[in-house]
Amino acid sequence: MKLKEIKQHTGFSVFIVIALLISDIGSYFLSYYLLLFFLNLSSIIEYPLIIVAGIISLFYFFGRYNPSSLQSRVQELKIIINLTLINTFCYLMYKMIFKVTTIAQSQNIVILSLLFLFIVLMARLFIRTIQKHLLKVGIGLRNAMIIGSNKSSINFLNKITKRKYSGYRILAYFDYSDKNNHDHLKDISKKFNFPNYALEDINEIENFILTNHIHEVIINLSQKED
Repeated sequence: MKLKEIKQHTGFSVFIVIALLISDIGSYFLSYYLLLFFLNLSSIIEYPLIIVAGIISLFYFFGRYNPSSLQSRVQELKIIINLTLINTFCYLMYKMIFKVTTIAQSQNIVILSLLFLFIVLMARLFIRTIQKHLLKVGIGLRNAMIIGSNKSSINFLNKITKRKYSGYRILAYFDYSDKNNHDHLKDISKKFNFPNYALEDINEIENFILTNHIHEVIINLSQKED
């Protein structure tokens, strides 16, 4: 029997995705209208709704609406910067190729892009920081169990339990390679403080998932056992 990873959106993860989406859209229009106001302009770009839709689509394609908290905030900000600059460059190239822009208009587009970057980075940094803080205090955790094998899984358990913001509440562990060693399973349960006893029989898994509202099954087997 081999179980695949179960992925379900919890209310907390949906909230994070919506917050990120709103912050991106809000950051764009805030920067757009701030620039209109301070530069006393009637418009900067044609069809701003299409541009923001393009930005959102680009962010989505590169996984920027993933509710996972495991990626570092610095890495996420770097990706946002790169995607925004690429989007701006492509838009400017399009305008220049079709000769529908002036130097002044191009400068305003660059200023808009930089202002948007500043606002969206601050907004995302705030959301991700709050997210990790809530996970550290136990809010928004995803119920999970691990199917693994000996040393590989113990190392994984050590790693995931040290990261308080991982987002997982590990409820049980099934050792595929050492399932008959009861003392070994008891030691693992005690060491990692599982609220449920480590599972000894693979037939227990399906019932355990259903009765404990497991959101994810994490499979960590060696290549020989996979």
